[in-house]
Amino acid sequence: MKKIGHSSQRLLTLDQVAEYLNVNKFTVYRLLAHKELPAFKVGNQWRFKRELVEAWLTKNAKNPQALLQAELIKAGQSPAQNGN
Repeated sequence: MKKIGHSSQRLLTLDQVAEYLNVNKFTVYRLLAHKELPAFKVGNQWRFKRELVEAWLTKNAKNPQALLQAELIKAGQSPAQNGN
């Protein structure tokens, strides 16, 4: 059997996307129903490409500066290190 490495983290489940976006899974369903969030189905389950979710989040962020600071913190950097 072939080992699945880091590439398995490129696809997220609905629950993982809800957790990543810090919203209820029913909010994710609503976004899907309005075709606002990029996703596809495998059988009867939704799957999300991490890169597309991150691009969607960047595009739809109400406060891009806060998003940048959150990404810097996530990467282990202080926003001050980036000149922000």
